[in-house]
Amino acid sequence: MNTHRTNLILKEANLRLSDAVKLEELNSCEGSDTAYLLKLLAFELFLKHRFEINLKRHAPKNHEYHNIFSSLNEATQNNLIVLAGERIGPSGLSKSHLQILKIWGINFISMRYPYDSYGDMTEKEYRTVGQQWANDGFKIETAKFQYHPEELTGMLYALKHITEHAA
Repeated sequence: MNTHRTNLILKEANLRLSDAVKLEELNSCEGSDTAYLLKLLAFELFLKHRFEINLKRHAPKNHEYHNIFSSLNEATQNNLIVLAGERIGPSGLSKSHLQILKIWGINFISMRYPYDSYGDMTEKEYRTVGQQWANDGFKIETAKFQYHPEELTGMLYALKHITEHAA
């Protein structure tokens, strides 16, 4: 395993997370998903760092977070879920963490170019879809994009904690 490579991954993860936090503090991205996307990128890099440390090989070059997470040893997976829960309290991570990880991977791909998700619609159709979603009660499970921001905060915390306290 290349220690320099894993150190670079960790450095980039911390930089992306720091940038996301600064954007949120400035409140300069109101109406934008930029800070969230940077957090997803930081999460991906922390997760891939942990993958390379655990498995002693290069992480996959994809955004299938659920598969990358599932490749970690069971003790690491459990530890991450427990630490995330300690940080944020009860959440969907304890019941459906793989589904949430899958959603984040899809978000990372789709939210970079969100107009592609609606590109074949007219403006009227776009507004109708939004209005119908509102009329149906803003159900998270039917939303085009599901963020799970508290869970992301918890997983970022857990990955950083494990990295900083690794032997």
